[in-house]
Amino acid sequence: MSDFLIVGGGVIGMMTALQLADSGFDVTLVERGETGRESSWAGGGIVSPLYPWRYSTAVSNLSRWSEGFYPELALRLLEETGIDPEYRQKGLVYLRVDDEQQALDWARQVGKPLERVAGDFLYAKEPNAAPGFETALWMPTLGSIRNPRLVRALKARLMAMPKVTLREGVSVTGFARQGSGF
Repeated sequence: MSDFLIVGGGVIGMMTALQLADSGFDVTLVERGETGRESSWAGGGIVSPLYPWRYSTAVSNLSRWSEGFYPELALRLLEETGIDPEYRQKGLVYLRVDDEQQALDWARQVGKPLERVAGDFLYAKEPNAAPGFETALWMPTLGSIRNPRLVRALKARLMAMPKVTLREGVSVTGFARQGSGF
């Protein structure tokens, strides 16, 4: 019998299983299809909301935490599975930001690198960007990960862990409660 049952084998379910197993718990993860498919497979892989200044403080804090966590996770999974999730920190150029001052104020407030850059910087960084921009915003710390590779690496790692049981093709339609406890 497992200590934990996780329903849903997307990135969040698999990462939860990994953390619980790392902490010494027996975990069963069930997925109605194949782990890591559906939205986890198709997501953009950007390790931040696209316009982080438009979100709540809680989301901004989670985003900052993720930017520190994902490089370490990618390296760990590469070492343990031989599958490179391809985390890359290449930054992001923002064009035509209507709320530019709000973005710059947010960045200053949370200590996030974000700056207005001239067109020559933009076109040196992105030579095929649409012509005619004189300025842009640049966030150098933004990273991305290849979702299909991340889920393959997570699945491979979980399958190698003796405290984890993966059950694919299992639909959960409800729960039966016995006794008075959880």
